[in-house]
Amino acid sequence: MGDLMKLKRVQFFMSKQSYLASLLAIAALVCYFIGYASIAIILTIVIIICLVIYFILGLVYWRCPYCHNYLPTKDAGSLTVCPHCQKELFRDEENNTVEK
Repeated sequence: MGDLMKLKRVQFFMSKQSYLASLLAIAALVCYFIGYASIAIILTIVIIICLVIYFILGLVYWRCPYCHNYLPTKDAGSLTVCPHCQKELFRDEENNTVEK
């Protein structure tokens, strides 16, 4: 059950990561154009750190708990079934229940 909760948490972070990076990019552009170049540079560094975290999560944790193949990152927030083995990702095999 711990692996399923970990996968659910990774799914949450991966689905929100693109929104966060987009907001930070807009904030960096606004800061740059209104004359706060140092804040824009800091925000750009934060964006790079977010992208590194995203890739680490994808490479290390974003795998099917059953067949261990990598899961697709496109629409990660809505993924419920492994496209490789067709098993439900958040089903607890011991209790045969779906994790919420």
